[in-house]
Order: sequence, then structure tokens, then C-alpha cells
Amino acid sequence: MLKPSKSDKLIRDLFVGRLENYIECLDVDYKSTKEEVFYDLQLNVLSLTGEPLGSVEDSLKEYLQPEVMDGDDKYDAEGFGKQRARKGLRLLSMPPVFTIQLKRFCFS
Repeated sequence: MLKPSKSDKLIRDLFVGRLENYIECLDVDYKSTKEEVFYDLQLNVLSLTGEPLGSVEDSLKEYLQPEVMDGDDKYDAEGFGKQRARKGLRLLSMPPVFTIQLKRFCFS
């Protein structure tokens, strides 16, 4: 295994941000969170309906928009069984150099 160098720390200090994946049940008291680091965020240029998003800010808002897990897509909460839930991401800290990859495609 390679020994970490000073440049590794510099890259982390400049480019690493932190985000939190979360799932919150809507009808019972259950939450699940997982903290992760990121070097870049991959943002859509087109919305989920195929319409162009007007700006990087709109793309970031869509990226952070929570999804409701309902119907056949209910979340299996430990000890509570299948539950309606909200799943999403929260930005915890941004890096000094924020790198965005724009995804210029959409699957139909």
C-alpha cells in the first residue's frame, strides 16, 4: 500500500466535501443516516421529465430534492416493516474547490 503524501492531504483539503444520505419514515419514528465524502457532484442538465434545467442552481436543487418512497417502493425500516419514507441527501460541508460534472443525457 502506498504511503500518504503531502499532496494527498492538499487534494483532500481542497476538493473533499461531506454529504449525508438520509431516510426518514413518515409514519413512525425511524431515521437512518450515512455520512459520505465527495470529490465532485454529478448534476443533471435535464429534469426527470426531460425538460432542460435553467441553471446549475436548479440542477443542484433537483439533486437535493427528497424522494418519497411509497406504494411498492416503501422502505423496510428495522423493527417497523415496510413504511412510507422520505429519502434524500443533505450537504454537510462544501470544499473550497467545488467540482461539478454535468450529465448531459437522460435515459428514456
